[in-house]
Amino acid sequence: MPNNRCNSCLSGHTYEITQQFLSDIGHAECTGIYQRIIDETEIGMLQAVMEHTQGNQSKAAQLLGITRATLRQRLDRHQLRG
Repeated sequence: MPNNRCNSCLSGHTYEITQQFLSDIGHAECTGIYQRIIDETEIGMLQAVMEHTQGNQSKAAQLLGITRATLRQRLDRHQLRG
């Protein structure tokens, strides 16, 4: 990982995971990886925050800095609400 390019821990991990993904696909035809990475990152984040708050959507939304309605929309989008 290049020095001074990724200042935060999260951006460093994202950089490494993206590099690994690109290595894994090699020269295969693949498009739309931006949205795929955003979606998969969001899924993991939502799962971790919901676990951390023991399923409390109000606390999760507050921690994420979004409204409860937005949280519910995101959970529904990724089929994470049961």
